[in-house]
Amino acid sequence: MFKLLYLQRLVIKVPANRNTQPLAVICAKNKQMNKYSKYFIISICFLNINCSFGQNKEQCLEQLEENTIYIENLLNNSDSEPTDLKELRANFLTNSSIYEVTEKLNSNIFSRDTDLPEIYYEYPNTLINFRYSRMEMDQTLGDGYSFTNDFEENIDPAIFTIKKINYLDGTSADGKNLIISTEKSDQFGNQDIFIKGTKIIKNFDYQIEQNINKERIYELHNPGQTIVTPAGIIELVQNRNGYVKLKAAEKLQNIIRIIAKDDSEKFLKIFMSGEGGAYNKKYLLNYKKNIDDAILKLKEDKISCKTVKENYSYEKIQKDLEKQERSLFLTAYFTKEFEKAYLVIWDKTQNEKKIYTRNSSKYLQHEDGVRLQNIQEKFGYAVAKDEKTQLFGIISLQGSWIILPTFSQLKIDWQTKDMFYGALPNDESTTKYKLNRTSKTIVKIQK
Repeated sequence: MFKLLYLQRLVIKVPANRNTQPLAVICAKNKQMNKYSKYFIISICFLNINCSFGQNKEQCLEQLEENTIYIENLLNNSDSEPTDLKELRANFLTNSSIYEVTEKLNSNIFSRDTDLPEIYYEYPNTLINFRYSRMEMDQTLGDGYSFTNDFEENIDPAIFTIKKINYLDGTSADGKNLIISTEKSDQFGNQDIFIKGTKIIKNFDYQIEQNINKERIYELHNPGQTIVTPAGIIELVQNRNGYVKLKAAEKLQNIIRIIAKDDSEKFLKIFMSGEGGAYNKKYLLNYKKNIDDAILKLKEDKISCKTVKENYSYEKIQKDLEKQERSLFLTAYFTKEFEKAYLVIWDKTQNEKKIYTRNSSKYLQHEDGVRLQNIQEKFGYAVAKDEKTQLFGIISLQGSWIILPTFSQLKIDWQTKDMFYGALPNDESTTKYKLNRTSKTIVKIQK
């Protein structure tokens, strides 16, 4: 989707002061200049009252005229007419790119392969890691909200709660009673839950709670329509030919989006969008009048370039504008002419709680697609890491050590029972090992 931004400032730059020292001072300091040259330049300075500031009258007038154009550009922001993009849309789009995928925040967001929980046995406890990336929320909520790029401040991470744990030895336990601690990733929303004990888990029931602000939807009708929302008043400026333009307070920038449907009730994609600001028209008109008056006075030598610099330079205009509240204009060109358009606003005064229940049996799997718990149940053991030494060993279904933690790396050979790939702390590479369950020993069988 293209982004169309309103022109916030002119490309034309205000000429910088060539020299802030009066020419007479420069002349006096330059001992290499002959006296006749000095007298000539100093005479020019006395004849032109603006020369004392380092600019002549023509340069000051040019500065004022450029600033007038800049103010006029800001005035035109609110009056701009939409461009007819029918031909461009027809040449660019295909039938498959006209409609929007309207997936909402529902249980599907927590059923993706990227969000599968993982189990790590860290003796004497177990770590269950829930992966929940806030990046996914951007696609789920849509492209219209600017805040989806700043998840930490605007979207709370999901809350994961373990309800019941079923072990491979046939026993079960209340998950809440086994939770030791919980750690959350503020950046991505991932959550680590530490569970008491290392008995090998077959599956577990868990709950996902997502709290987000409620979306409010308002149908758009005719230009001039005023929409009163909990966040403030929004005005519809234009609404025709597949184009919508809204005016709102700048503080609402991140919580507004525009959507539209065609006559078949399908949501349309946004082909091009934009956002820009405009200041109070009365304030800008008064500012322009003051600059126009300054131009007349400068032409009549009633003010100096120093006065112009102090009151009407580009830098001074910017400082004055920073003190003014801007209106925000949001625009959206859709892929075709719509039947209905809507304003959607993220209502921060209300939260919408969604709770989903899951069982991990559908998701717990090895990276190769083999269910981890099936292998562990078949073989009767799992790889575990000692929390103190950070070394790996092998535990039984009940969570007791079969092989004490002595390996820096250890993985089960998923194809062959009692076969492992491991490395001792001083080894440069992994080696194949065979487990003897009876003697509780593990032997290197391949160099």
